[in-house]
Parts: sequence; C-alpha cells; structure tokens
Amino acid sequence: MLPSNEGPTKYSAIQAIIYSLLLLPVGVLPYFTGMSGLVSMVVVLIANLFMVGICVRLYREMTVKAARRVMFGSYIYLPVVLLALLANKMG
Repeated sequence: MLPSNEGPTKYSAIQAIIYSLLLLPVGVLPYFTGMSGLVSMVVVLIANLFMVGICVRLYREMTVKAARRVMFGSYIYLPVVLLALLANKMG
C-alpha cells in the first residue's frame, strides 16, 4: 500500500507487481533450504500467484475497487502463507 493523493496510479501498480513477483522466488526459498515441505511450497506459490494476479488486475483497471482488492488480498495472503509454513512444521 502506497500513499497517493490521486488514488491508484500506474507507478504504484507497477511497484505492486514487481514486489509480488519478487515474492515468487522468496516463497520457494524455505523449501530449498529444507525449512518446509512440498505441500507448503505449493500453497505459498499459489498464494503468490494470486497476489501477482490481483496486482496485474490493478494495473489494468486502475480503480479504487481494484486497489482495495490488492489490500484485502494481502490481508488474506499473509495468514495463508504463515499457516501453511506452520502446518508443515507441526505435521
């Protein structure tokens, strides 16, 4: 979430896309370092692709509704990823 007086801008949408794309390799890092299993890696990758998708949708639509979708999507993303990694440690 980036502050802006004009609402969502192309610049902020591109930043959201870049940051969500950077989450893809970071999301698989726990698997390759042996900190998590295959199931949690798949869940994290699906969640990351979901974030990339809604960020790309923000770039295409450039509406307040699309920006809110990214915001609420991030609220869902973080608990899903953390619970997937935690479930892997508990199981």
